Amino acid sequence: MGLFLTILLGKLFVRIFFGHLRAIEVERLYEQGWFSVTETILALALLRDQFDVVMLTLFVFLLFCKIFHWMLEDRVAFMEQQTRLAKLFLARTLSLSALLVVADCLMLMYSIESSLKYDAPMMIVFAFEYAVLLVRFISIGSKFVLNAIDINRNGDWEEKQTYVFYLELVHDATKLVLYLGFFITMTIYYRFPIQIMRDIYITGRSLIGRCQDWIRYRKAMHNMHLRYPTVSQTELDAMNDTTCIICRDEMAGPTQEQADIWNSERQTGNAPLLSGDTPKRLPCSHGKQYIQYGYRRIRCDQIYCAASYILVPNYG
Repeated sequence: MGLFLTILLGKLFVRIFFGHLRAIEVERLYEQGWFSVTETILALALLRDQFDVVMLTLFVFLLFCKIFHWMLEDRVAFMEQQTRLAKLFLARTLSLSALLVVADCLMLMYSIESSLKYDAPMMIVFAFEYAVLLVRFISIGSKFVLNAIDINRNGDWEEKQTYVFYLELVHDATKLVLYLGFFITMTIYYRFPIQIMRDIYITGRSLIGRCQDWIRYRKAMHNMHLRYPTVSQTELDAMNDTTCIICRDEMAGPTQEQADIWNSERQTGNAPLLSGDTPKRLPCSHGKQYIQYGYRRIRCDQIYCAASYILVPNYG
């Protein structure tokens, strides 16, 4: 009866806060739920001597909270495809966010207090899980704010991807610290927490990948204004297409005299810093706007040019 009422309550909450779920949201829900149930079974087997009805209830409530965190994250990601924010969407998202953050904080404090008072390793597991959920909620809330600002600016906020990248980098680093802290604590004082190995691997791989992307980006952007010659407005006028092959903006260059002076000074390495929209000529003769600041996400297979691929391995 308790399980039946929990399912009904979950369906009611879904209808209130989300309405109808999209097919991709249902698919992701089943996929993430399968891994979560597997990890829960491993945790129960690890701490089976402390298992009782109360612990089972806490695990069900934890899974309940995780499910709504996943659905909220999918809805916030779906905001990138919207051109405006409906009032109903805002009311649902903010209401659910308030409930989730209150539940995360209360259960985190309860788990920490119980683990310190009764020396219960099971409550350490709950404290760790709710700490991870709280970190995840902060990341989701930050993305919600960034998406809302981007929609308010009609999608013209170029610096958004910079903030999203660093937000995801900090999120992965914080999660990895929590995972390693829990792993070390459980290994030293209790048993080897095998259920956490998958999360440590996935989070660590994601963090390493983001760090490698950042390093490649920094290498690609290092002294870019000196690597490639400047294109004058006269040369642009002679071209059939003056659209930048990467950012797809129309390019406007300096006069021919200014471009010649700057290109001659470039050979000595003393050329002054250019403005952010000065066009540059790649070795393949394509034109590209020099972007001094910003972090635009771009897929490599969308640029059919070896020089562009070298210039922008993952980001540009």
